[in-house]
Amino acid sequence: MTQVLGVLAVAVGLVIVLAPFVLLARRLRRGGSGARLMGPLDEIYNVGALKTRQQQQVQEYLAAPRRSADDRFRS
Repeated sequence: MTQVLGVLAVAVGLVIVLAPFVLLARRLRRGGSGARLMGPLDEIYNVGALKTRQQQQVQEYLAAPRRSADDRFRS
């Protein structure tokens, strides 16, 4: 019986410790400010996400290519 209570206490303690992180992650995803707070963690643990975010930032800053005079009849 004490083993069951011990396992139950560990499970409840784990839920209590991890629940705020889950709620924080949900709030950041909805609010759109997650990149600002989670950016350093992405740099350390998820390099692919960092590279993707950097490419998106570069594409946002680049201007759209201008049409040349030869392209005036093309749609």
